[in-house]
Amino acid sequence: MALNRSQKQAVAAALISMAGNLMEDDWTTGYWDDIKDLNPEDVAQQLADWLGKLPGDAWDRRLPMPKSHEIL
Repeated sequence: MALNRSQKQAVAAALISMAGNLMEDDWTTGYWDDIKDLNPEDVAQQLADWLGKLPGDAWDRRLPMPKSHEIL
């Protein structure tokens, strides 16, 4: 069974929230070995840019706005 629009938006909102959780985690402790040396602001922006393409209008304030949503 395929997800309907409302269900897709709910899954997208959950994923965005989990990205916010990731940005709060201290990945320098070794749990996130592959990204521990990356700049957190760069990681947050990359996540925002990817997640900004998901359906719905949910957003997590722990993430920056996607570049596609910036007012130029």
